[in-house]
Amino acid sequence: MSKYTIINDPSADSIVERDLSLIVKKIKNFFGNYVQTILLCGGFGRGEGGVVKEDGVYRPLNDYDLTVIVKKLSTIPEQLRNNFINFQKELDEIVHVKQVDIALIDEWKLTIPYPSIARYEIKNGYKLLYGKIPVIRAFPAWLLPLNEATTYYRTRSGGLLIASLL
Repeated sequence: MSKYTIINDPSADSIVERDLSLIVKKIKNFFGNYVQTILLCGGFGRGEGGVVKEDGVYRPLNDYDLTVIVKKLSTIPEQLRNNFINFQKELDEIVHVKQVDIALIDEWKLTIPYPSIARYEIKNGYKLLYGKIPVIRAFPAWLLPLNEATTYYRTRSGGLLIASLL
């Protein structure tokens, strides 16, 4: 069984692991001691990441969705926060996916239930890449507002359409 993808091939996982190892190292270097935990979420975090084989080598189709948990976001220096967008662009250029999405969140905020699909996905479909497993509270799926589902559906449909064109 594959760890990150729907393809049951260790070489697909090795490409993803190489990318993730580099990303974790770069995040830890960028944020230093502010980082408490790094979670891989989304398709790869659930073990459903899409890959395609080109010239005998796998290439991830999806983006990497990461949640970086910090003790207190407000303690991160302003200059570091301002350079974060450029840091993400640098990551996009050195890995095998089109984009690395990083959500920064305070550790304490995860302990408060929040009615969103994003929070539900973080709680129910992640892989721990660094640090300790955090306390994550989320509403059960049946209590999520309908607008959350329609937004998720539109976003996912758009992503699948783009992936099919690639």
